[in-house]
Amino acid sequence: MREPGFFVPPMLAVTAQEPFDDSQWIYEVKWDGYRCQIHWNGTLRLYSRQGHDLLTQFPDLQDAGTFLPFPMVLDAELVAWIDGHPSFAALQRKEPVPHRLIVFDCLFAQNRWVLHEPLATRRALLQERVQSAGPLVVSEAVDGQGLALLHAVREQGLEGVMAKDRHSLYHPGQRVRFWQKFLAEYRQWALVPYVSRRKHHGGWLWAIVSAETQLPLGLLPAPRSWSVPEELQQTSADMVPLNPPLHAEVSYRMLTDTGRMRHGRIRRWRR
Repeated sequence: MREPGFFVPPMLAVTAQEPFDDSQWIYEVKWDGYRCQIHWNGTLRLYSRQGHDLLTQFPDLQDAGTFLPFPMVLDAELVAWIDGHPSFAALQRKEPVPHRLIVFDCLFAQNRWVLHEPLATRRALLQERVQSAGPLVVSEAVDGQGLALLHAVREQGLEGVMAKDRHSLYHPGQRVRFWQKFLAEYRQWALVPYVSRRKHHGGWLWAIVSAETQLPLGLLPAPRSWSVPEELQQTSADMVPLNPPLHAEVSYRMLTDTGRMRHGRIRRWRR
């Protein structure tokens, strides 16, 4: 394998069936951004998960390599940083906000590739040789305490937790079970004051509104258990009011900056 500059397809995690604690695993915050790969060899290259150039989209990161001590290849997450928190919406919109590279793995250092060395060795190399400086932030990890970290992540409204077997090797381009992600899920009871006649794969959409603030949370496919009243089918209105509104418990991964649900779904409902 060649020196820095040669893109390595990133190793990917599976979603855990249930969060867990394990003394042989380490746990890190899962940041809500773009997976990226940092190559520094006097010239900085910043690759997306698919191997595309990211520096043209985020030119404020062009000096990141100067904070590295020697040629390196690092696995990282690129995030937009607003008021001490990541904003995926700002990242997507390419807003002129500060960006950070959260570095969590080392693939090349000291003139050699370390893909086939255990994660514990790679992380030790990362922590010894790379400091949080400029746009670079070295990810912190906790040993064995995945459930406690997930609880803290939920309290902070973050995306989730990455769980990694400390003995795992790096398998480029593969989705492996010795990296698992715990996705934080948030739930609330909401109102459904309207339904939409706009078809969604042959079905109806429910307009979900916060019961507390009355602000819209988004449109979700109506549950199959809901029978469309005949009077609703006969109207030509795009958004049809329900009187009285339905109540639905919804779950979602995160709320956007505008208060809309990401990855929302209806868990149960009642009249």
